[in-house]
Parts: sequence; C-alpha cells; structure tokens
Amino acid sequence: MIRVFHDAVPSVKDADMELMYPVSLTQNDKQKNLKLLPKAKMLCLDVRGEYDTLSAGYAILFQWLEENAYEACGPMHEVFNCGVLTSKGVVPQLQLDPSKDPMIFKVTLCIPIKSKEGAKQ
Repeated sequence: MIRVFHDAVPSVKDADMELMYPVSLTQNDKQKNLKLLPKAKMLCLDVRGEYDTLSAGYAILFQWLEENAYEACGPMHEVFNCGVLTSKGVVPQLQLDPSKDPMIFKVTLCIPIKSKEGAKQ
C-alpha cells in the first residue's frame, strides 16, 4: 500500500492524503478513474522498525536535499512494504500487525526531487 501526502509537511493526524494500492493497468483500466503517480526522480529511504521512526527518516532525507542542492517537487509518499494491516470500512485505517516483530516493519519514504535553481550538480 502507498500513502501519498498532498501537504508540504505531512501530519498524519490532519493530513490531506490518499491511500493507493499498486496495480497493473490494462487498456480497459485506462478508461476508469485510476490514478498514476507521476514519473519523477525520487529520493528514497527504507526505514525499519516502529513507525515513530519515520520522522527521523524524513529528517535524513531533508538533510540530504539541503546538502546536495536539491528540493522536493511533488507529493511525498510512503510505501508500506511489510507489517501493515488495514481495517475494513469506508475510511481504511493503518495499523501495525501486532503478531509481527516490529523490526520486520519496512516503509520506503519517497520524495520527488529536482535540482535547485542555479545549483551546480
């Protein structure tokens, strides 16, 4: 599952976000209301462990952006690779699978990036 944030600074409590599921598109699917994430150069980081460690992962990514003359240029997203359950209902809720060791939880943090104006790469 992928969580896409539409706010400049994501806040899970009051965020403007979408939950997405990866699928393979067929010709018929292109006529439906399916969204594709835009093609972009991405800065990504895999984070393992409890989800309260995600903010430290974002800090590492933003530090890299600053040190390397890049900036974010689109909605950040998180790819939940292992350890997440979603509740059933109108609005799915993310929750950790309590039957799993938290160290197997893996989230890939992704930020679309571009070079800063006038920066030497």
